Amino acid sequence: MNKIIILSAPSGSGKTTILNELLKRIPNSKFVISTTTRQKRSTETESDYNFISIDEFKTKIENNEFVEWEEVYENTFYGTLKTDIDTSNGIIFLIKDVVGGIKLKEYFGDKCISIFIKPPSIDILEKRVKIRDTEDEKSIQKRLDKAILEMEYENKYDFSVTNNVLEDCVNVMENVILYEFF
Repeated sequence: MNKIIILSAPSGSGKTTILNELLKRIPNSKFVISTTTRQKRSTETESDYNFISIDEFKTKIENNEFVEWEEVYENTFYGTLKTDIDTSNGIIFLIKDVVGGIKLKEYFGDKCISIFIKPPSIDILEKRVKIRDTEDEKSIQKRLDKAILEMEYENKYDFSVTNNVLEDCVNVMENVILYEFF
């Protein structure tokens, strides 16, 4: 039976970096990518997301192919395909926004743990997003405004970890996962 770990955090909090470290450390673990309609960034590959058109996404919604889905930004959808979960074994990592993470926790119940990753501060989060150099100022501000709202969901998660020092954050998360699942 699969064990599912949901990682949620505001954009720029270090989810992907943390995930990559955890995948190296946690035996029999796998990352299940999300399906999205957003444009692929120049630094991304098909192994980061399943990039599809809005029409394809809406067809999958109509066909009930998602465990969860959400329109995160206008005409930008994200979701988790049922087939991706069903065909995976062992420990499955999912990176989700806070609403998607909460929906998945409700869906999977005790088969999963949810972890909220906090940035040390909104100022540091802003610096991290700007360092990526993938978005204009308007998009950055939209992400920061959303981050402030997302922080209000922290208490809906099983665990919360602050990503101040990456190594410390990963160590804490690894210990939580090993304690909960092994």
